[in-house]
Amino acid sequence: MTHDAQAFRSGLLAVAMLMSTTVQAQVQATPGTSADEILQLADRVVAQLETGQYGAVWEGAAPLVRATVSKEAFARQMQTTHRSGGIQDYGWASIVRIEYKNDRDIPDGLYANVDYAAHLKMGGITYKLLSFRVESDERWHFVGDSDRRGSNEIPTRPAIFSLSPRSSSGHTSAP
Repeated sequence: MTHDAQAFRSGLLAVAMLMSTTVQAQVQATPGTSADEILQLADRVVAQLETGQYGAVWEGAAPLVRATVSKEAFARQMQTTHRSGGIQDYGWASIVRIEYKNDRDIPDGLYANVDYAAHLKMGGITYKLLSFRVESDERWHFVGDSDRRGSNEIPTRPAIFSLSPRSSSGHTSAP
């Protein structure tokens, strides 16, 4: 290899290393965007809901949820809408991130939906949607969940907690 070719190759390697460092710095500078981070949080929340740790879910919930309902009322609602211990196993089916602005039903913000297919101990499958929102601390926080029987489509509207007796979500996530 000639001296010029070797110098060119060294220059390309230096540029590639600089670009790699820049990309890594950008990823580290924007928390809350990792699909792995969202999945880990969603898996933790599903496990908490399954084991009746509703207070822990409320404590990690978005401020809009905590401002809507007390910890005790949240726990009571979750008890009525979740079959504690009813899931045999589950796996995520999709992750959707979407930003809402000027929607009359959904507060502005960046949301993530994690859609699960859950096999029930009593037989059958249910589809569970957990929704999260990035808050001012640049972290994802639980905003709601809902169950549905069909897998017709990937839900794009977040499930936002309400005191609706049919589920913790006041919105239907999918037909």
